[in-house]
Amino acid sequence: MLPCVPLVVLAISALVQTSAQSTDEMPFELTREDVRSVDTSAIRWTTLRTFVGGAEAEFLYENREVTPEECRAAALIGVARLRTHYRVERQDEPVSLQMGFQCGMIYTGGLRYDGVNSHLEVREVASGELIYRGRQRGLP
Repeated sequence: MLPCVPLVVLAISALVQTSAQSTDEMPFELTREDVRSVDTSAIRWTTLRTFVGGAEAEFLYENREVTPEECRAAALIGVARLRTHYRVERQDEPVSLQMGFQCGMIYTGGLRYDGVNSHLEVREVASGELIYRGRQRGLP
């Protein structure tokens, strides 16, 4: 089981410190308020597997009323936790990460890191409509 509170603070600090963007910008067109709106106690990991070079995981964000921005922010927190978990397990940086997620019964998506870029995609569950697709260099 992944710890909740300390990693969130560490993850947000790491995002701000290592980002090539200004301190007011965060990855995937998110704001600090979007990240602060996530109830980290509502993130439930359903699968988690590490292997040499990377990790795979899935989580459910158990919040009934969720916005697309909050779902993207939950994914950002999730990948920061996954990256930290990999570092602890393997004492190294991951080369690749693959993470699926579902936010309430409203949105589903995935975030993958291929060693160069991170790709985030969020879709509406009912219609399958693409709500957000973004890419950024590096691992958030």
